[in-house]
Amino acid sequence: MCIQSSISQNAAKLVSEESLTMPAVYRQDKNLLMYLQIFEKKKPLLIGSDNDLKEFILRFLFSQLLQDWRGPLMAVLVESKEGKLPLKKINRILANWDFTGIFSR
Repeated sequence: MCIQSSISQNAAKLVSEESLTMPAVYRQDKNLLMYLQIFEKKKPLLIGSDNDLKEFILRFLFSQLLQDWRGPLMAVLVESKEGKLPLKKINRILANWDFTGIFSR
């Protein structure tokens, strides 16, 4: 089964009558869980240098702890759904949640 059809099937389950009556936050959590289940089955290939990986780890942890846990996690999962995790691109995306200024020096 291809990933796209799996996502479509899971998305159809999410748009049931029951999910339409639940608050939007819970629907976002269910969508996030769907991506996590896909991510769990695939081990994405990390593309980048050691410094890119170090920056990714720090950016991801800071974004999770200091800002928002859903947005950065969803961005990483969506970018890695093809089985590859381009670290430079992810770091640019995670920069949206960096209000510490740590990486702008």
